[in-house]
Amino acid sequence: MGCMTDRGQAKACPTCGFDEAKPPELPFELPIRTVLNEQYLIGRALGAGGFAITYLGWDIRLARRVAIKEYMPSALASRPENSTQVVPHSGPSRDDFNYGLERFLDEARMVAQFQENPGIIAVTNFFPANGTAYLVMEYLEGTTLKEYLKDRGGRLPFEEALEIMTPVMDALRELHRVNLLHRDISPDNIYVTTSGQIKLLDFGAARQALRDRSQRLSVILSEPALIGHPEGRLRA
Repeated sequence: MGCMTDRGQAKACPTCGFDEAKPPELPFELPIRTVLNEQYLIGRALGAGGFAITYLGWDIRLARRVAIKEYMPSALASRPENSTQVVPHSGPSRDDFNYGLERFLDEARMVAQFQENPGIIAVTNFFPANGTAYLVMEYLEGTTLKEYLKDRGGRLPFEEALEIMTPVMDALRELHRVNLLHRDISPDNIYVTTSGQIKLLDFGAARQALRDRSQRLSVILSEPALIGHPEGRLRA
């Protein structure tokens, strides 16, 4: 459940070291081995931000790894221990939760249009469940541009920078052609895969919508909480 490879009889995975018996690293995360939509097996949490948790998943039908983003705004809702259900807080928080949920699904519908675009992360499915919603994406191995730059002392030669940014510009051109905007361009949301592909990530529609709707949530919903796994450095 840490890398979706066979661990045999070992307690901890010999490939990635993940031990299912240890307590979860993030509050409110789904129980390990939860099955969503009768198709997706939930593994470890890769990372979280103020409004979502991203998990490693296994597509049971297609036998492949996926990344699954769950709408989980910690300021507006919680999940009882050992439960899959997300429960919004009462009062205005419930209205904010439902508003953000609709924007989360709107973003999924929008990004799914570009599944064949090599410069945009592929959204392969999305659906409501457990009182919230889920977005299924291709699983990427690599690092964010932020980490890529850090590993190289914060500077890149012009030619390499151009090679990285050209696919980003191409992807944005396609978005703008159909009057769509990416509202969160940053080094955190540009991904450099191990095969050298450049992918544009998280469009930030739900996060930005909640920030615009309620200024009191702006700080809570803007800072990502990342845990120790290279592929977990996707903004949630």
